[in-house]
Amino acid sequence: MKIKKDMYVLDVLKEYPEVKKVLSDYGLSCSGCLGVDSAQIEEIAFNHEIDLESLLADLNKAVEKMEEKEE
Repeated sequence: MKIKKDMYVLDVLKEYPEVKKVLSDYGLSCSGCLGVDSAQIEEIAFNHEIDLESLLADLNKAVEKMEEKEE
């Protein structure tokens, strides 16, 4: 697992821009949010009543797919 619950959303978006679609699918427009630089993945899941484990799994699946395409 590359993306972990204690990672900051902005750092995740910078490192793995392909996850923006996943966040959007969960109803999160994190790239336009004022708190994007100070919110952790765990916090946004809690604040938006999203299952943290499902969100992390989907984020990491997106990263894995992109890495497979690059190989």
